[in-house]
Amino acid sequence: MHLKSVCYNYDYLQKELSWTQNIDNIFFSKKAALKREFNALYASLFRKPDDYIKVIEALGTKKIGMTRTEIIENSGVNQGGKLTKLAFERLCLQHEDQIKKALGISGVVSSAYSWVFRPKTPETKGVQIDLLIDRDDNVINLCEMKFSEKLYTITKDYDNELRRKASVFAAQTATKKAIRIVMVTTYGLNENQWANNIMNQVVMDDLFEK
Repeated sequence: MHLKSVCYNYDYLQKELSWTQNIDNIFFSKKAALKREFNALYASLFRKPDDYIKVIEALGTKKIGMTRTEIIENSGVNQGGKLTKLAFERLCLQHEDQIKKALGISGVVSSAYSWVFRPKTPETKGVQIDLLIDRDDNVINLCEMKFSEKLYTITKDYDNELRRKASVFAAQTATKKAIRIVMVTTYGLNENQWANNIMNQVVMDDLFEK
């Protein structure tokens, strides 16, 4: 699991070492080949990765998890910003079946997974997709999760970003399936010209449907 997103990382494995020894050697030794991989990964995915890294580093200091208050105290990330966003994304990922139901595809055989594209050059922006629903009816739902205290507004820039994500995923995976973008939000979308490009919407209430 540690290396599955980038196939060439397998070249660092040594046959004479156990899996645990390999991981320690590749990531944690003084001359570890992937010692800087953590920061590089987040930098390739987010324009401002610092808060994400702070939260992960804070969680890494305990083996039993933390409450929201403890995460705030240990990471220094403010409660109203990234933390709420991360909590909503986690809620969505824990209610995959309800998202499928809201989309009307509960009866369609499908698999759900996340996907990351990390470019080899810093000039190219990476892509992270937290939830893809890959369906047997030749459709892939690309799910975007956005927390907002009111109706979420899709801007021209964000519309372009959604199109870029779908385009990069299609190009890198060579999929021939239709890609449909799904917006999972707290209360729905403001109607505008860019919201009209979204084929499906799921709201927070849908996540609690039985």
